[in-house]
Amino acid sequence: MKTHRLWPLIPAGVVLGGMYFFVALADGRGNSEHSPVVECGVRNLTGFHCPGCGGTRCAENIIGGDWISAMAYNPLLLCGFLIFMSVSLYLIVRITILGKPSPKMPNIRPKWIWLGVAGIALFTVLRNIPAYPFTLLAP
Repeated sequence: MKTHRLWPLIPAGVVLGGMYFFVALADGRGNSEHSPVVECGVRNLTGFHCPGCGGTRCAENIIGGDWISAMAYNPLLLCGFLIFMSVSLYLIVRITILGKPSPKMPNIRPKWIWLGVAGIALFTVLRNIPAYPFTLLAP
């Protein structure tokens, strides 16, 4: 079975399209700076910021091209977005321009998954510490 050479465009297009659709929905329901579309259940229940707090405003700024403000709202989301787009660009160049076959899906060891979960948990704890350098992580 022969796959189309432009298949790496699909994930990047889906992510960008989904972000654009969500931000358009947020703009249609009011300014997300003052009245967010979806209020964070973790924030309402505990008073702490979850790893996704500030994600809508971060996505709005990514689409608008204001990377500094996007980093101020949710640095974890921005870094994840940049890594995803870098890998997508690598696959696009590798398959379409260089003509190399697509790489096989790697076997991800459980320790890497747990390391990622621990990193997200550490980010969550650090963004809720009310001291100066850590307050920069809060939206």
